[in-house]
Amino acid sequence: MSSRNHYLVEDPMAYKLDGAKFPTLEELITALYPLYADKMSEAEFRKYVQDNVKEE
Repeated sequence: MSSRNHYLVEDPMAYKLDGAKFPTLEELITALYPLYADKMSEAEFRKYVQDNVKEE
């Protein structure tokens, strides 16, 4: 076995909503808004995201 040190490389921050994870908030909004478009406007969805998104 090698004696090299192995370092855990953490993923950069991600944004998670409804079980879906995206590298940027804008990608999350772009990908998920169509699923909510019949329930709320884009502005309302952006507010929903701000209120419910988890940063990881």
